[in-house]
This record gives sequence, structure tokens and C-alpha cells, in this order.
Amino acid sequence: MTDNDVQNDQDETESRVLSDRRATRGGLRRLRSGQLDKPQSDANQILSRAQFIGLLADEINSAKREDQSVLVAAMRIRPLPEGYEDQVGRQQVPLEVVSRFRSVNPSIRILAADRQNLLLFLPSLRRRPDGEAVVKELVRAFSSPVEMGNLQHYLVPTIGAALMDHESHSAEALIDGARLALGECDSLNPSTMFHPYQRVRRKRQGEMKDALRQAVLNREIQVALQPAFDVVNDRLQAVEALARWNRPNGGPVPPVEFIPLAKDIGVSHMLAKQVLDAAVAMIVEARSHHPAMTQPVTVWLNVTPDEVLHPEFADLVLGAAAGRESMPIGIELSPSPDAESRQIHQLLKSLASQNVRVAVGDFGIGHANLNILQQLPFDSVKLDRALVRQIAGNDEAATMVGHLVKLADALGLETTAQGVETEDQLKVVSDLGCKLAQGYHLASPTSDPEAVERWFRLGPDVTPADRALPDEAQRQGKDAALRAVVADPNEPSTISDDRKVKP
Repeated sequence: MTDNDVQNDQDETESRVLSDRRATRGGLRRLRSGQLDKPQSDANQILSRAQFIGLLADEINSAKREDQSVLVAAMRIRPLPEGYEDQVGRQQVPLEVVSRFRSVNPSIRILAADRQNLLLFLPSLRRRPDGEAVVKELVRAFSSPVEMGNLQHYLVPTIGAALMDHESHSAEALIDGARLALGECDSLNPSTMFHPYQRVRRKRQGEMKDALRQAVLNREIQVALQPAFDVVNDRLQAVEALARWNRPNGGPVPPVEFIPLAKDIGVSHMLAKQVLDAAVAMIVEARSHHPAMTQPVTVWLNVTPDEVLHPEFADLVLGAAAGRESMPIGIELSPSPDAESRQIHQLLKSLASQNVRVAVGDFGIGHANLNILQQLPFDSVKLDRALVRQIAGNDEAATMVGHLVKLADALGLETTAQGVETEDQLKVVSDLGCKLAQGYHLASPTSDPEAVERWFRLGPDVTPADRALPDEAQRQGKDAALRAVVADPNEPSTISDDRKVKP
């Protein structure tokens, strides 16, 4: 969906809302005054769009007269696993949501936009801290799972909220602010309050989206490769393809900013193709200088479930892999509830049967678990860099990594330690049995063809200093490389990644 499609949809929705509000205003007055039957069940507590907007507008006017405020919140919940909705009934989750809202405050009014997204408002608040406290209570109200037969389902809500003030004092402005705040939420910050700077950032992102769309169409996105080496013989085993964007008038744009935007504007698939094609071309060129080298070098591309489901994704990967036995293509998928769908499983199984490698990324934290290793056709695991950074001098972290490596070995999976930044970390991961290591201590990402070709010349006696690359981090010294790691601790996926950091 393009930005114009989104805007047209919003305009159409607002027009319909205003029309419905005029048509139902009299009924809403009777509802508040008790002339209409009051809801008798939780299901009836979910208002229609017209009821919600009408009641919210009236409560705002009342709050203005009484020097009070109104809280509007946008909430997103985790959907039921595939296939469960028909078993437990479509109303089970909405009923549970309403029940938990009412446990926090019976005055909350609710609009269910769909099965994952809700709007709610709470009137008669006196101070901003009161609103913030309510939002925290809402998050806590969903800390326990929903019990549905044999299923325990955690709704895992994220909530963005806006309070009426001198800038946001209409129903439309409050709803817009709540949705902007919702976009700021992540797994570490499940609730966020609206602030005016979010509108400024939205405007800046709009301008950046236009520039990014043109950059992708004009093929201005560059690729940087970062290698993974065998920790025993120091041979190149794989490279990770990473997108880089340098705006002509704005300088380099961090991947954590433009990668999520590529997904928003619908160009992530085009971006992935450009990055993969460029990465393959760089490796083909570097290998041409070493015809005697027969060791396969995997080219890894990070993806999300949405990207795997793109209609042309399989053709993109298989096209790049065709006729390249010495250069397998690998896709790295970070674990998430969406990654466990039946359709994802079928697509990955089909790709794996055609010699495409599949790795689970960010392994050891978050959603990664034994279930995903059993269900999906992985042949490799990549240990999360947050774990690897702790292992030197931390016995508990080293023990955890050791168990993960043994688990991977037992399942026949290759293990890569990502985020290796020091010689001590490299020694520990080697002692623990990791086969491959990747990180700034070994080599930083580079677009320099000579640096990539150099990786193919490395032998078992090459030291990390000899392996250093002639890129910016190397020229400025090791300290600069380490500062770069600290500044960008969560390298996002090549195509898109809004899992850990906010744009």
C-alpha cells in the first residue's frame, strides 16, 4: 500500500466517521442519559465507530468546561495462533479484552478496529500523571495469559496514549496522537505517551520516505559485506549482505532509520533484490582471483516473515542461487510469532529443498525457543550479539552460550557467534565449540572490493591485525571500530527490521 493509498483510506474513514457522528448524535445523548438500554454484556461495551467518535467529542467538550482532561489510547494485541480462532470462537478475545479494561476502570470506552487493534478513551482525568498511571495499569492488566481450553495465549499489548491539552483538543487530534505514540512502542517499551515531537518526526520521515523511494528506483543503495570466519582454520565461510544509503545532500543514513521505512513504502523487496544482486556480484568478482579455492562461501540475507511471504521472494532467492554451488544463498530469519505460521514453514521447506540455506537469527534471546527449531527447516543458528558480548569474564553467560552450542550440535546445526569484538570473546566462543565467528574484531562491514578479495587470501596463520580491512574503521583505528559498534548495537536486517530499535 502506498502513502497515497493510506492517506485516501484515512480521508475516507474520517469522512465516514463525521457522517456517522451527525447521524447518531441524538442516540448518543440518549445513551448517556439512560433513555436507551444500557449495555448488559461485555460484548456490548465495544462501541461502533460512530458511537466512539461521538462520545469522545462530547467528553472533550465536557472536560474543557470542567478543566479536566481525556485520555485516548491506541492498543495493539498479539493475534491468536493460526487455526485457533475457529476453535475458541471469534468473540473470546474481545470479551477478555473488555473484561480486563473494565477491571482497570469501568468508564473506559472501547472501539475495536479489527482483531488486533483497538482504540479506547477514559474521561475525567485531572493531571497528566493520572493518564500515565492508567496506561501502566492497562499493560499490567494483560500480564497474565488468556485461558482458552488447553491454550494459554498472551496478548502482549503495546499501547500509545495521548492526553487532551492545548495542542491536542479534538477527537481527531487525540486519536492521531495515540496512534503516533503506538508507533514508538516496542518490546522494551510496551507503552508510550504522545509528545508533539512525534509529529515533527513523522514529517521528517515523510520527506525521507520520498527520498528513499527515489534512491531505490535509481539503484543508489549500496551493499556492505561483513565476513564470518572459521574459528579453527581462519578461512572465510560466509558473508552477510547489509544495505547502506548515502543521501547526496544528507550524508549516510543509519540502517535503523531507512530499513523500516523501506517496508512502510513497499520497496523492501526491490531493496532486497538490489542488495543480494550486488553482494553476489562482489563475491563472484573476488572469487575469480582465486580459482583454486573450492570452499563454498554462503551469502546471507536477513529477512522478516513479511518479506518471505512476498509473492516474488522465492524467485529472488532461487534466481541468485541458480548455478552457484560454490556460493550458496542463505536467508536469516529472526524468531517471532509470525515466523511460525504454516505458510512460512512451507515456503522455507521448499527453499531448503532447493539448496537455499536457512538460519535462525538472534538466537538465545527473545522469542527463540526449541519449538521454532523443531518446526522450521533451519541448518544454522546465529547467536545473538548481546549474549556474545557478555561471555568474556562472565561464567553464567559463557555457560549459557555453551549449552546453546551443544544444542545446535545435537540438532546438526552450524553455529555462528555474532558480535565478536575482542580477542577474549573470540577465544571463548572457539573454546565453547562455535564453528564460525563474525564481528568487528574480525572485520567490519565494507563495500571495498579489494577488502572482500583480501578475505579469500587469508590462511590459518593470519592474525586479526592482518585481517583488518582498509575501510574507515580500520583507518581510524580499532577504537573507532568499537565506537561504531556501541553506536549501532543492533544491526538491522538487510530488508527491514523494527524489532529492536525505533526509527
